[in-house]
Amino acid sequence: MIQLQYMAPWVPTFSAALESELSAKDYSPPFTTFLFATVDKNGYPHNRTLVYRGYLFENKSINVLT
Repeated sequence: MIQLQYMAPWVPTFSAALESELSAKDYSPPFTTFLFATVDKNGYPHNRTLVYRGYLFENKSINVLT
């Protein structure tokens, strides 16, 4: 079975923001956090604070953050 992997549309924007955060000269965090937000079926927002540790197997095309 051939399985094709496509980079999700959010990956380039997320990667650019992450690189900008990590390249700041006056800011050296021990970890990088970001907010993840969704809207439920009733229209209520839900926000979560996540810690970025990398992509699964260091492969952006599988679209799985660790």
